[in-house]
Amino acid sequence: MRQLSSCALTCIALLAVASAARAAGTPRCTFGPGALPADTGRVHGAQIPIDNVIVLMQENRSFDHYFGQIHFEGQKRVKAVPANASNLDPTNPNGSPIQRFHKTTYCETADLDHSWSGTHREWNGGAMSGFTTANVDPTDPTGARTMGYYDSSDLPFYYGLYSTFAMGDRFFASVLTQTFPNRFYLLAGTSFGHISNDFPTGDPVNDFAQRTIFNLLDEAGVTWKIYFSQIAFADEFSYVRNHLPGNVVPVQDYYTDAANGTLPQVSFVDPIFIAQANVENDEHPPANVQVGEQFVEQVVSALFASRSGRTRRSSSPTTSTGASTTMCRRRRRVYPTRFRRCSRRATSPAPSIATASACPRS
Repeated sequence: MRQLSSCALTCIALLAVASAARAAGTPRCTFGPGALPADTGRVHGAQIPIDNVIVLMQENRSFDHYFGQIHFEGQKRVKAVPANASNLDPTNPNGSPIQRFHKTTYCETADLDHSWSGTHREWNGGAMSGFTTANVDPTDPTGARTMGYYDSSDLPFYYGLYSTFAMGDRFFASVLTQTFPNRFYLLAGTSFGHISNDFPTGDPVNDFAQRTIFNLLDEAGVTWKIYFSQIAFADEFSYVRNHLPGNVVPVQDYYTDAANGTLPQVSFVDPIFIAQANVENDEHPPANVQVGEQFVEQVVSALFASRSGRTRRSSSPTTSTGASTTMCRRRRRVYPTRFRRCSRRATSPAPSIATASACPRS
């Protein structure tokens, strides 16, 4: 698996009532950091009308890169990207800076630096000015690929999804570094000191014995499964590696369980992490973004079509330098109306899901 600076996402189902004085604005949150469900929720325990939660984390795409245009495409409450967003041109530091631009390809020429040191150079103490410099590559001497963005013409399913459901537009990576530490945060709430992609190599049976969400789910009597496309990342943890069989299964079982109405209460779905750009579906550069979007659509569509009773689904994305989607199935059915299939740039009508645009082979 390659690197990622990614963020975990929590599915939120909060109903806020704004006063008439600020009805046209964004309702003010009255809860402080660390507020518990007992403080924020109106229903608790068995009263919560959620039957199933599906967690799917993708990799290495920033919010502005994917959703910077959503403010201009109907979601005005999402903060707009600054009009002067730019980074200097490393080949001509005193010349014109590199402005953000609409990308015309769906694969990158090279990966982006998301190591501990690289991401901190990009962040540059909050100035956000080091992205081009940190990503100079023979295929991209100016690092300009870091300033490209997509919009609804490129990612129609995502824009439809997040114009229908809630999204976490102010959610950031748990730790400013690569894949494993951020996925540790997703599963354990901490990277337990790790800042790089470390494996449990000392004692393959007992290493990485930290408690995870899977311990908590078992202790609470909540059913769970991990559906993997290639490998199950949670196998990093000894509790999962040593768990009774049946909880870690191929992703094909997800579609079967969804169709049969036998999904567990909590499901984690893992994509293909390493493959050719038009096969890998975790959206990790340089992989094809539409192939990843297609995979997410398939997972979401299977949930929508599930036979597990009358349901409502709520989906929230959060992206910093990664992407995570949590879907919650509720007991009242509400069908989305703005989902569209993956499409090629400058084509019409939109092709079927099976024809996501292919990137040139390298």
